[in-house]
Amino acid sequence: MGQQQIPLKVTATRFFRAVKLFMTSDVGRRAQFLLICLIALFGGISALNVVNSFVGRHFMTAIADRQTTEFARQAILYASAFMASTVVSVVARGGGR
Repeated sequence: MGQQQIPLKVTATRFFRAVKLFMTSDVGRRAQFLLICLIALFGGISALNVVNSFVGRHFMTAIADRQTTEFARQAILYASAFMASTVVSVVARGGGR
């Protein structure tokens, strides 16, 4: 009915003011540390996904070329990359809390 729309500039100003107040509060240092950790973990997940992709490609190539020793080596690397990305993903998402 008589709803007034709040401009984007006002919303952005309020948001950044609230973030600034939070970051300068007593828990702000811990929040900054946790934010940096979260960004690092998500960066790690992305990097491990890239590694997993390359290892998967080499794994499939070893299968196609019937290279038994390379297949075994790539299978171990593939499983290791998968386990590492799983661990980092679980830690990043809160460890099942």
